[in-house]
Amino acid sequence: MRALAPLLSLVALCACDDLSRFRTDGESLYRGDVVGDEGESFLRRGFAPGTSLDLEFDPTTPDVPQPGTLTSSPDPTSGERVFDATPLRSIAPLQHDLLSEYDFPGGGRVRNYLYVVRPESGPLAGRDAMVFVSLLDDGGVEVRVIAGAGDEASGDHFGLFRMTRVDR
Repeated sequence: MRALAPLLSLVALCACDDLSRFRTDGESLYRGDVVGDEGESFLRRGFAPGTSLDLEFDPTTPDVPQPGTLTSSPDPTSGERVFDATPLRSIAPLQHDLLSEYDFPGGGRVRNYLYVVRPESGPLAGRDAMVFVSLLDDGGVEVRVIAGAGDEASGDHFGLFRMTRVDR
């Protein structure tokens, strides 16, 4: 029985967070606007004010090659989308690295994920961007997108999107 105690504790710990409640389906998705006021913002680079982002995601299968997609609203000036059903790509070596367990200070997060996206069109076409997906205690999701070091003149992007589940 002593030998089984650590295994039973691990099973109980894993069962505490039912990530399936965050799964989107054909009838819902997560949507949110980029954080940052009109004009310049220290949080927003490359994304126009009011840009919204849609996330389709299945956190019960985070390590499959493509566990979800991102789609952004069109830029009001160019009409281009930064993301257009762009797949989230798992980073296989993270499964064996402590970085896969990263967390933000302050709590409120159920689980965090790190992915790469490579849009086929738009301002980031052919470039890799890092995407951090945080599942929140209140049922919402935060997505952070980082492409480049943040120099807007170079076409770099940084955006924080606070998202809620919406019906299609």
